[in-house]
Amino acid sequence: MPDSDMILVDNWDQLESKLESEKETEDQSVDDIDNTVAPDRNQDNTPPEAVDDDFGVRAGKTVILPVLMNDSDADGDFMTASALTQPSLGQVSVAREGAALQIAVNKDASGTSTFDYEVSDGRGGTAQAHVTLTVHGDDVNEAPVQKIVPSISLGQGGRVTTNGLTNWMDPDGDPFFLAGATAPTGMTVNSHENGNVEIIDAGHAPGKDAVAISVSDGRDAGDGSITVTVKESANEPPVANADHLVVREGSSASISPMANDTDPNSDTLRLVSVDDVPAGITAVMDSTAGTITVDGNTAGTYYLSYTITDGPTTATGIIRVDVAPTGSDLPPSTEDDLGVLPDGGQVLVDLLANDSDPTGGVLTVQQLDVPTGSPLAVALVNRQMVRVTAPSGLSNPASFTYTVSNGVATASATVTILPAPANTESAPPELNDDSLVVRVGDVASVSVLDNDRSPAGLKLTVSSELQHEIPADLGSVFVSNNVVRVRGGSRPGSGRIVYTVSDTAGNVASAVVNLTVVAMDEDTNTAPRPKDVVARTVAGHKVTIPIPLEGIDAEGDSVTLVGMASSARLGTVTQVGSNFEYTPGNDVQGTDSFTYVVEDALGKQAIGGIRVGVAPRPTLNQAPVAMPDSVRVRPGTKVSVAVLANDIDPDGDPLTLAQGSVSAPAGIDVTERAGRIVFTAPQQEGTHVISYAIEDGAGGRAEGVCSVVVTPTAPLLAPIARDDEVSLADVQAASGSVSVDVLRNDEDPDGDIQDDTLSSPDSGIGASGDTITIPLSPKPQTVIYTVTDHDGLSASAVVRVPGTEITRPTLDTRALPIKVTAGVTKEIALNDYILTRSGRSVQLTGESKASAGLGWDGSTLVKDTRTLTYTALEDFSGPTSIIVEVTDGSDPSDATGIVSTLALPVLVESAHNRPPRIVPTRVDVAAGEDASQIAMDQWVSDPDGDDPAGMTYTITDKQVDGVSASASGSTLSVSANAEAPKGQAGQLTIEVTDQQGASASASVPVNVIASSKPLVQTSPGQITLNAGESKTVDVSEYATNPLADQGPLTIMGDPATSAGGSATASGSTMTIQADAGFNGSFTVTYRVQD
Repeated sequence: MPDSDMILVDNWDQLESKLESEKETEDQSVDDIDNTVAPDRNQDNTPPEAVDDDFGVRAGKTVILPVLMNDSDADGDFMTASALTQPSLGQVSVAREGAALQIAVNKDASGTSTFDYEVSDGRGGTAQAHVTLTVHGDDVNEAPVQKIVPSISLGQGGRVTTNGLTNWMDPDGDPFFLAGATAPTGMTVNSHENGNVEIIDAGHAPGKDAVAISVSDGRDAGDGSITVTVKESANEPPVANADHLVVREGSSASISPMANDTDPNSDTLRLVSVDDVPAGITAVMDSTAGTITVDGNTAGTYYLSYTITDGPTTATGIIRVDVAPTGSDLPPSTEDDLGVLPDGGQVLVDLLANDSDPTGGVLTVQQLDVPTGSPLAVALVNRQMVRVTAPSGLSNPASFTYTVSNGVATASATVTILPAPANTESAPPELNDDSLVVRVGDVASVSVLDNDRSPAGLKLTVSSELQHEIPADLGSVFVSNNVVRVRGGSRPGSGRIVYTVSDTAGNVASAVVNLTVVAMDEDTNTAPRPKDVVARTVAGHKVTIPIPLEGIDAEGDSVTLVGMASSARLGTVTQVGSNFEYTPGNDVQGTDSFTYVVEDALGKQAIGGIRVGVAPRPTLNQAPVAMPDSVRVRPGTKVSVAVLANDIDPDGDPLTLAQGSVSAPAGIDVTERAGRIVFTAPQQEGTHVISYAIEDGAGGRAEGVCSVVVTPTAPLLAPIARDDEVSLADVQAASGSVSVDVLRNDEDPDGDIQDDTLSSPDSGIGASGDTITIPLSPKPQTVIYTVTDHDGLSASAVVRVPGTEITRPTLDTRALPIKVTAGVTKEIALNDYILTRSGRSVQLTGESKASAGLGWDGSTLVKDTRTLTYTALEDFSGPTSIIVEVTDGSDPSDATGIVSTLALPVLVESAHNRPPRIVPTRVDVAAGEDASQIAMDQWVSDPDGDDPAGMTYTITDKQVDGVSASASGSTLSVSANAEAPKGQAGQLTIEVTDQQGASASASVPVNVIASSKPLVQTSPGQITLNAGESKTVDVSEYATNPLADQGPLTIMGDPATSAGGSATASGSTMTIQADAGFNGSFTVTYRVQD
């Protein structure tokens, strides 16, 4: 299949739909009502009821124990569980923030053991029960079992999404996934492995029916169902399900309570109110975002209620809030994950979706451990998810582990990847209409694909051609990188825009964007509603934090990121355009939080929050992962492929193409240009594989492939244009105009972006080569530019340029950063670094309105309202900041003054020499081959800025078997004799001494491998057959052969095919036969060896 499906696996909490499940033991009759309400919590509390459990577990595995599945609470309270005693088989701990328990089973466990647990309703009610555990051997397996049949209501013509895995368990304790779902006549169903089941009424008569579901543990599948009651009434009320939030004392956290709520008619739900907020917490509702932000003021358990509406009716739900005390050192709770990898495709697994932190902090994936020789290529994304592929194919389940940190302790879990046939569904994309609001003269956007999906999991693309009848005075309509955008015209009004989406199988569908252009009215303008943002990193490693700015202003004003509103505690923050770059200290860990300021085009400001989970720094550099690339082009077309765009480095290191690593088949001349490979496609049709290598600059390297499919029927693709931002510093340094290289971040997916033509519909804008020139203006500008390729297809994006007029206090970037020496106090006159309106100066709005970030020694910061005194710690160096709130009024009470919150960047220069830091990369050495030469200076950084290349490197200890090692300058030479056993050989200890005599050491693991040549890598192919026809394919055209001098590739074993065809293999060729009378797609899976 073209562009095989990528599936996101994010196991829902199995109790999310607890309130909408019922045992199918009797037929219940429920009167229709307009409003559903939660139980009355003002009555005397009734303790929960706990029932004994029996679970099977596997030795050496971590197993979830859903002890609450058969427990109940008459008041509808949200129950949590905790262990009272421990079994002899392993250690039981809290999972899913108390919604379940889990056990880490000992590797040598066998037999049976027991323990007791307690259920708490959070209101003083408790109950106890007994759990019996039995260890099951690998030779025993039972299919997953559905314990309770969930029941949902569906309005006629409506659709509802539920979790099909709710109330299932596996008798052996194995993880499981949704293998499929089948709808009865009159309904349609869409399902995903992660449990999501979307049920759509397609003319079913009122009454009960069932959707059949199949759940598998990878070995056996169990059958179950979801009872669906189709209601005859015009409108059914929504269902509000209970929620649970854990927040750390003194911190805040947000919850989207409607995420697990449903509406039988598929009406859009809206958050109406948050009520009954008790003392000890505060809660603020954002009805637009559908979130509730809770401040945990005092440790304890609290309940609050919320109300939702579908328009005509309402429903009330409850939220249990557990405020964890500060200083808690509980470890995170991790749960094993399961991914289903389609042939030739990739799977995205959200590792943290079913993990939790009992202290309410932000979890961060600290490291991955993929076994040597694993068929899996695993890339860590945002320290939260992994993207998994199998470049050489996957015939059996494979697994790897990951480690999670909450900044206090760590925990590990296992991810198992199961092979599955490629999805052969050909259903068209399923789209939902969108709304877009824009102010006259401004530009607004909507990411239309956010609520669209492909049933087959195929990649979706928005056509650059939009159908509409929007007049020019109402707005200009265009597409940028799958985003529909409108520049508001000169008058308010409304209209409809039809966009078309295609998948990689050629299926298309269309939907509508409902456009509203809002008149200019400063009196009724409201502030933006910034979103809370979560990021993750490890100590000492910079992470880029994008700030979402689209769709957060009710009037459709464009929104810009002003800067920080409060200081980070564990790291330093630098603003780069609409992103923050956050760098934690080298020895910190935990959850950091700070706030930021956004401003709309009319000057209204608002504050949003950022939380960053910081895990301890890893002791080893992790190698990057090169994800497969593919391009379909017509013969003779010049193409530049940004092969680094989808590659990932777990540590966030910048990636580059390894010099001289690009290799192409005969007849294709390839050059390298700024992370791209550039070539002209041959005239000959077929698939050609180009190999390359990437490096992270710290000793990590990975091999990648780019598949080039040359065919005269390749679709013509429009360029991809991306927005650009001109910084305030560039404007302040410019004279009359600014020039912007707008093509630097743009692409042409079937051509070379450097050969495309640049233009702008805006007057006065110059365009030449890859640059547009924009005259500066007193007011901020949003300039549109257009890229047109050699086929006449085009794409547009915008360049945002700050104005030269100073309308409020702002940073004078020409005078910044403020340079100080560690340990030396510096006076900082605010007006030396802050500009404001003519004839005015700035001062603090109060003595408490200044705060300093990481590195401050805590001494007095404010000398007077116009002067700061700053002293950095003697052992600190690097960038930091001081946050100030200033006014340009005559005093803080002057109503004519304008207030701004600004972050003054500070650069602290070291006062004393400090030792270097060394983070090595594992050394792989091939047995019997020439010695590997490693540049050790790649592993070293120096806090004082000393050059690692000029430092002294010494091997102080060698604990390796069959391996020789020596150091010459900064080069490490390592070799292994031909008889050295494969695998981990031991470690070397390296000492690094800087130019001033300070030193540091680190252990370098050494691994012996069979060959230094890269592994065979395959790329997916596609052929067309008539029914009953056969074709012979040479798979060497779809694979690399690093050992071509030793012989050709050969196919291992017999190819496997899905329904519709068959295949046989001989050497490197495969004969594929389509079944007589078959119409559709089928896949052939094979494995090759060199």
